[in-house]
Amino acid sequence: MKSENKLSYLFRKYPSVRGGIYLFVCITITFAIIFITKSLQKPPIITSLTPSTGTGGEVVSLKGKYFGSQRSDSYVELGGNRITASDYTIWTDTEISLVLPFTISDGLMYVVTPAGRSEPVVFTNKDTMPIPSPVDTKTTQPHIQSFFGENPTVGGIITISGNNFGSLRKESEVYFSSKITNSDTDSWISCSDFDGDYIFWGDQEITLRIPDGATSGYFYISTQNGTSNKVRIDFSKSNGKKEYYDEHTYILSLGANIQDIKTSSDASVTFFMPHPALSAWQRSVTVTETIPTPILTNYENSIIQQISIEKIISTEQERYEFKNTFAVKTLAVNTTITNPTAKTQNIAKQFYSNYTKSNNLVQSDDENIKKLATSIVKKETSPYKKAQLIYNYIINNFILLQENKPLTSNTLDVLETGSADAYDMALLFTMLERTVEITTIMDSGIIVQQNMTAKNHWWAEFYLDTIGWIPVDPAMGAGLECEVFQPVENPTSFYFGNLDSQHITFSRDINNIKSSQSAGKKVYRPRSYALQSIWEEASDETLQYSSYWNPVQVLGVY
Repeated sequence: MKSENKLSYLFRKYPSVRGGIYLFVCITITFAIIFITKSLQKPPIITSLTPSTGTGGEVVSLKGKYFGSQRSDSYVELGGNRITASDYTIWTDTEISLVLPFTISDGLMYVVTPAGRSEPVVFTNKDTMPIPSPVDTKTTQPHIQSFFGENPTVGGIITISGNNFGSLRKESEVYFSSKITNSDTDSWISCSDFDGDYIFWGDQEITLRIPDGATSGYFYISTQNGTSNKVRIDFSKSNGKKEYYDEHTYILSLGANIQDIKTSSDASVTFFMPHPALSAWQRSVTVTETIPTPILTNYENSIIQQISIEKIISTEQERYEFKNTFAVKTLAVNTTITNPTAKTQNIAKQFYSNYTKSNNLVQSDDENIKKLATSIVKKETSPYKKAQLIYNYIINNFILLQENKPLTSNTLDVLETGSADAYDMALLFTMLERTVEITTIMDSGIIVQQNMTAKNHWWAEFYLDTIGWIPVDPAMGAGLECEVFQPVENPTSFYFGNLDSQHITFSRDINNIKSSQSAGKKVYRPRSYALQSIWEEASDETLQYSSYWNPVQVLGVY
């Protein structure tokens, strides 16, 4: 009997065979429908968030597509936390409205559905970062009429009056004269977001702190509608001055890659690439290349890049590359103190109080650190002299290690061992400074050497009224081996208050990056060229992967 006749015979004679075939066909059709439906589903896309700022109890609206006609298992995630089901008021395929919980924090907002995770939008808690709500509709050029400020100087507060500044600051800046030695062109420096120089911005009035690096001369306002007139400002008597010189431009490349990836379902891996920081001696940072296209170009001083990965069942997979190239302009700085005994005048003490506190990195509340700081400064009251005493103590009482210690090393151990690397010396200086209530931050970055190699390095800055941030590099002062462009006669003296233009800063203080995944896997890189809380973050569906970060490469010096 032929096979097809036999199958037909069995089909006719036995009900169980007929049932089995029908069941098989039904299952096949069901799986086909599920597969087709799944394949047609697309990850959600957010096109707008309105408003982008808010506080607990307020309603925000997300618009886009592929949200799904019903919420079901989908949800909105903000700052690594899911919005609870009771907070949603509208959920359609193109719009989601929700009530912000009172415990809300700012951060990245996602829409997550069974089809995947959207690219993020940034939400800001207006209780922590107030922004005026009226929208500026004027299109005329800004004009300064007058300004007011008692004894204006670096760190001092002035109020500018005029017209057409814009109700929202957005990308607008206020620029002040800033002299560069032996430069034939006018130099300007803008107010600093890091320093919180912008206090209030309105269409007819701006209140701000005069930025670090500013000098007597002029200031003006730049908006999307043009630049204002320049207004003369002369600073009152200061406790010293800073000179900027020896400008260099560096072309730097940051790269990383991941491979050997295994996932349980569709997943994502996010890299937080350090972005060089701005300061009075590092005034310009330009991104010249970024691969892949970033989600956000500068969020919390990092470039956020993300790859989406389809379910992988094998560990032998494609290698994913991350690359960012920067053009960074730096200056050397020389500080001259005319009044070393000056006391703190509280010009910026209230704002900079965060930089006198202990945290996970700067353990200035450690009892041994407190005792040591007290024994060093004794009854000295001048912030400058306190800093000088602490610097000299570190130089004279700790053996400098030319090679960096293991990544797991604890800086507090140097109090017993007496041996410290550059990281330890910078952090120890910062801890001791904060203990005696001097505003101080630790810097992390690189030193570019004569052979065009980058050496990971750490140093510090402390703040003085009327002068601004003062650089201090205990390791270089103690004799760290480094091929500088222009050797200094007395490194110990030079690197207290001065800095060469080979130092490139990636982070000032620690950069606390907020998680983008509620259940993600996070990677932290201690003692690196940037101090940031998260470097990599993989979604929970990522079972394994290996990553490699290249050292910072110097492609050119000009």
